[in-house]
Amino acid sequence: MVVLAFLACLSGPGARAAIAVVAPALGGAALPDRSYAADCRLVVPAGTPAAAAAALTGHAAVLASALAASPVGAAVRWLSRGALALNAPALAATVWDEFVLAHLMGWFFKALLLRDRRLLWPLSLAFEAVEASLAHALPNFNECWWDAWILDAALCNWAGMEAGLAAARWLGSREVAWVGISRQRGVVAKARRALLQLTPASWTAYDWDPAASPAAAAGALTLVAAVLAAELNTFFLKAVLWLPPTHPLVLGRMTLLWALGLPAVAEAHAFLRGVSAPRTHAFLKLGAAAWLLGAVAAVETLVVVKLGLAGGGFGVPARARPAWVRAGWGGVGVAVGLGLVGWEVGRRLRSRKPPGWKK
Repeated sequence: MVVLAFLACLSGPGARAAIAVVAPALGGAALPDRSYAADCRLVVPAGTPAAAAAALTGHAAVLASALAASPVGAAVRWLSRGALALNAPALAATVWDEFVLAHLMGWFFKALLLRDRRLLWPLSLAFEAVEASLAHALPNFNECWWDAWILDAALCNWAGMEAGLAAARWLGSREVAWVGISRQRGVVAKARRALLQLTPASWTAYDWDPAASPAAAAGALTLVAAVLAAELNTFFLKAVLWLPPTHPLVLGRMTLLWALGLPAVAEAHAFLRGVSAPRTHAFLKLGAAAWLLGAVAAVETLVVVKLGLAGGGFGVPARARPAWVRAGWGGVGVAVGLGLVGWEVGRRLRSRKPPGWKK
């Protein structure tokens, strides 16, 4: 938090110079922009050389050959009578990418954090929508429709969150005999007991139930927005500070946020359950970890706005936000606000009906 406050007081070059003191290997050079929407065609005319084919090497080239010879590629050729072919190089270049593994692992840990599909799926779809609406600010957010909604949302995000939810169920159902390491027999048993020391002694399943009341829905939406802001800050902080995706500072930040998120989300869950059912839940104040995580996300956003959006410091010329982005997200905000207000007004009117009232 102190480091973020310090960076917020610096200019773009000053912040990058401060980071270079900690990580001299960065070199102080802007990172090359990469767009994932260079060729979004799923099929191409047969014999057409794809732009991505020349850049493929190693495993990516092998994957492209396998896709071209796969049953899907054969079906495309048969249905078009040889006139079309699967755009295997573009597909292979997108699939054989480090961000595919990042999606899987990221959603695995987010599922361990939130533990409820009713929050995970809105978060997944919201991130893809926000990513598309911010493509004008960050070239890395330019993706093909099938990359964003099929490969990312429907496959990688789904697989990661289901694996994380399965791990959460296993952690919640297991019974562990906490016998000391010195009393274990054999090296394997001692090593297994040492690893169990790093796992939680108990695991609580979360039932956010956003449909219970307008307050519960508003709280769940606030939590989704906070996690979404932390995710977006990962990409924008890399851009304004010129950090490679695999740099230890980037990975360390995500690890620390996830570790802080475990008690913060637990406190948020207890607080929201207390708001929804104050007679059965005593937690009517938000805990310190939740406040700290919210403050970190807020200050990170301030750093991004100050160093990046305000001065076009992403390594690309500053662009005006498209009108559809402002209108679209403004409309979503108004619709959600009016919906919550209408829901609460309806609940209050129904609660004031006389005992003998009949429809």
